[in-house]
Amino acid sequence: DYTRSMGIMDMPGPGNWDSFEEPELFIDRWAMRTALRFPYTMKFSGRRDSLKIVSVIAASLRLLWRRRLMHAYAWDHESIERYMESNIPLPRKDPGIQAGISRWEKRLANSVPCSDDPAADERIIEGAVFRECVKMYHENFHSVNTVCCYLVFLYRQIRNLFSIVDGLRFGLAPDAIMKNIICEE
Repeated sequence: DYTRSMGIMDMPGPGNWDSFEEPELFIDRWAMRTALRFPYTMKFSGRRDSLKIVSVIAASLRLLWRRRLMHAYAWDHESIERYMESNIPLPRKDPGIQAGISRWEKRLANSVPCSDDPAADERIIEGAVFRECVKMYHENFHSVNTVCCYLVFLYRQIRNLFSIVDGLRFGLAPDAIMKNIICEE
């Protein structure tokens, strides 16, 4: 299995989850694992664009989970890094994708300093990733980019549906629910 050779650990399947965070992490890890596998299913010439998109996705997921662990669970830096290495690791066998993910993590982290509202920070990061994918989608319409970006847009729709369902479940006003929806403006 390519994912194992890249250093991405096997994910546990759906099971008896104790909290909402566990299925959410499962979805994020599945998306990252699938995205990391995708560019290597193509011929080399089509890989560059998809590696850029994959780097953006992986960097945002890693940054979001670091911030969640820091804000929601008050974990220290060392514990967060241990958790990241065992649950959302960088692919070890491909230094090019590692460098791309690291660059995007720094770029996203610098564009959104940690604030007192982690949810707002996450929306800003996710919005930046979505805008980058919209830009990539339109850059080279006759490349594999359109398919990769379309998959990102579908993933975003799923996340938006989670936001709507959670908003309804917790009785939020429609404006508060819409604040959590990320889409093309």
